[in-house]
Amino acid sequence: MLLVITGCDDRQETTNNDSAVNHPSISSSPDTVNQDKKSKDEQYYQERFKKIVFGTAQLADVREALTDQDAGSLTNTVHGLYAMRWHRGVLHILQDMWQLDKTRYPELAWDLIGKPPVRLALASSMNRIQTSGTREFVEYLRQHKNETHEFNIAQVAVGLGFHGDPADVEYLKSLASGNNHYIVQSSLTALSLMNNPAARDALQDIIVKFKDDPRSSLAMELLQQAYGVQTGIAGPGEEQKNNQPSD
Repeated sequence: MLLVITGCDDRQETTNNDSAVNHPSISSSPDTVNQDKKSKDEQYYQERFKKIVFGTAQLADVREALTDQDAGSLTNTVHGLYAMRWHRGVLHILQDMWQLDKTRYPELAWDLIGKPPVRLALASSMNRIQTSGTREFVEYLRQHKNETHEFNIAQVAVGLGFHGDPADVEYLKSLASGNNHYIVQSSLTALSLMNNPAARDALQDIIVKFKDDPRSSLAMELLQQAYGVQTGIAGPGEEQKNNQPSD
């Protein structure tokens, strides 16, 4: 499953050194030129990101994407690299990123890779990719449960959602009961990813507790999609299998 977590801020403004003298018939203000450059950069980013999430990117595309100095875009790229887990070169890059080993890829955005939110996305992707020895990734996510920035909290929530340990359900439920719309949406999504009865029940509780709130509708939609429950009340035979905690 691919999940893209968009940031709250726009992509970082890029500078443009091109002059308008090459287009004498067009009177372009510096703001217009900069906006055109930003639009082209955004289009290029989206095209490259699409190749990554569909698993068709070349290693050179991945390395270039990981030089992005916009934290939100880089975070989404790291999440997207789960789709390229079959690529040995990508696995090596992710492992070096986690170890903060700059030797082979000095051009990467290491100043962002070593801290949230990018490192939280990295922990989530590594936890999903590796089949054993994942405790350090889960512990890193849990160590950041009290982050204050909503985008960082979203990474923690979704990372724990993919992990699927029932021990994290109450934390996610508390986030889903808060007042920050972005965090509420992320934590409800995380509960839908967990695939266990405790998370299913938490979604049902949210539906009842916030019946006059838009989050109730979202919770019901996710409950139906993830657990096949349409009424908010689980029927016979609808209980899902528990995911196991990390080793």
